[in-house]
Parts: sequence; C-alpha cells; structure tokens
Amino acid sequence: MPSHVPAADEGACQHGGAGNLGINTWVRRILTRLALKTTAHFYRWNGQGVPISRNLVVKRGSTVHLTEAATMEFVAAKTSLPVPRVHCAFVRRGMTYIVMERIKGDVIGKSIMSLPEEALEAPGTTTNYAG
Repeated sequence: MPSHVPAADEGACQHGGAGNLGINTWVRRILTRLALKTTAHFYRWNGQGVPISRNLVVKRGSTVHLTEAATMEFVAAKTSLPVPRVHCAFVRRGMTYIVMERIKGDVIGKSIMSLPEEALEAPGTTTNYAG
C-alpha cells in the first residue's frame, strides 16, 4: 500500500482530521492533476468519475471524502466483494481526489430504483462479513 505523504495545503480540507486517510505520494498527486487536464478529454464520462485512462478513473469533488477511499481498501481487504483498487487519494484546495481502477458493472444509482424492497435491505447484512 502506498505510504501517506501530507499535501501542502491539507489545512484547507473541510474534512478536519481526515488528513491521515490520504493514500498518495507527491508524484501521484501531480500525475493525477496532469491527467485530468490532458488524457481525461479523450474518454467519455459515464457517471461521477472522470476517466483518465482505459483502466483508471478519478472521482473528485468537494463532497467526496477520503473515508470513501479508506472504506474501499477496508472492504477489499476484509471481504470478497469486488471493489475498485485505490491508487491515490488526497485533498487539494478543498477538493478531494480519488484515483481508482475502473471495474465493470452497473452504477448503483441507476439500478437501485428497480430493486424490490427486500433487496434494498440486503446491504445492511454485509456487516457480518467484515469481521
């Protein structure tokens, strides 16, 4: 797992106390921002993430939180559920960036409305697997 390197402006983060959740190096932070300005223009968006290559997507925004990246790593380590591998996660100028693998599947927000009520209760049962 990549080591944590504090961002220079971590104090600007609205997620106070979450700075230790970053998964990054200064090189990865620079490459992420560079990819968003260059290669991201060659890929079609399909959801909240911005594709920067065929296999990588960046989720970014002021409402994205570093705990999402930490949670994905926890779920990947403790369960057999398919979750994207997190390559980098950091906060810069109040905006959180999470670089992760793109995995095949449906966006949950698009299909959740068609699920029966029993299926909507099912995610609460996954806590039994994270032991």
